[in-house]
Amino acid sequence: MRSMLHHVCILVLLFTGGSTIGQAQGPSVGERAPRLEIAEWLSGDMRSSGALAGRTVLLEFWATWCGPCRAMIPHMNDLVTRYASNDVVFISISDEERERVMSFMQKFPMKARIVLDSDHQTYKSYGIRSIPYMYIIDGTGVVKWRGHPGALQGSALSNLLGSEPGPVAEAVPAPPPPPPPPNPPPPASSPSTNISLVVKKSAPGTGQSRSVTDASGQIEIRITGQPAAHIIGWLLHYPATQVRVRGSSQTLPQDVVCFAPSSMGLAEVQRQTAQNLCDSFGFTVSRVSERTACRVMKSTNTRRLLPHSGTMRIAMTGGIWNAAAASTSDLAGFLGNHFGVLTVDETHLTGAYDFDIPTDYGEARMSLESKYGIRIEEGVRTVEFLVLTAGR
Repeated sequence: MRSMLHHVCILVLLFTGGSTIGQAQGPSVGERAPRLEIAEWLSGDMRSSGALAGRTVLLEFWATWCGPCRAMIPHMNDLVTRYASNDVVFISISDEERERVMSFMQKFPMKARIVLDSDHQTYKSYGIRSIPYMYIIDGTGVVKWRGHPGALQGSALSNLLGSEPGPVAEAVPAPPPPPPPPNPPPPASSPSTNISLVVKKSAPGTGQSRSVTDASGQIEIRITGQPAAHIIGWLLHYPATQVRVRGSSQTLPQDVVCFAPSSMGLAEVQRQTAQNLCDSFGFTVSRVSERTACRVMKSTNTRRLLPHSGTMRIAMTGGIWNAAAASTSDLAGFLGNHFGVLTVDETHLTGAYDFDIPTDYGEARMSLESKYGIRIEEGVRTVEFLVLTAGR
């Protein structure tokens, strides 16, 4: 049975400093590149034996469903126009079905040579865990650079290639391939899990907000103005007061947007997104339980809470915490994060509700009991903490 490749689609992550996102687990710079296992050339056919020998290859991993990959097409086309030559070859490789890629090429012209990795062999050997991703392989077969293609600007690429832009030798479209046989058999396994993830440093003045929608077959998660550790904690259902960071880590606020098919289920999307963010920010995850003083939320009158099944949205507006379709766990997280005291949810309520909570603690406490039937008490509980260790 064909093995599954779970890969994530990522746009450029704007750190301060020179960090990268979505590092591949394949060969490092200075190591020999694995053999390219190409199932089919859809344009610029170079399948003849030794056709790539002695040439520098810029190998981009991409997919039609990946929004950040689409965003890179103008940039990649510009690089091909400026740098492709008899000695420099651009190849864009997808592990998708032939018909899907051919249809995409008709709508979005790509100047690189387009090839298929139908059996995922090249994706596996290059350790691809996020896309778009690129390897530059020199004429001796050694990896010269790897990373997000958006990081390749003119001067940087000129330095890597050891030359300024030269004569253009763009990929020539291959003749139309023969049509596939009628009624092809179904694949031996399910399609790869597809998550499109965009991460960037928050703009100055960006407020904290979260929203989750699941409509028209797509899950969309948007988080703004929060440190990566808090975002990971929320994705794994830990409020910020239950997240501990060990070692030096990035603390600047980040914005995260995630898209995934509804068929994955929200819990799996959150888990995989958290894992990829951990990989990107260099966190390892562990958990520890401790007995600690805290505030405890208890429900005294459930009839005051009206269930809400719409889109989950959370934001701070004019001194009020506005939440639509939020859980009581989200409420406990807000109380703990905003007032700096760990708050434990013991309401045992599993629905989603609307809340408008003042950001003054005394007012918030009175509002919770009078409007929503939720009382806050002081207590001591055994609490599980998420521990993110930086610098791996």
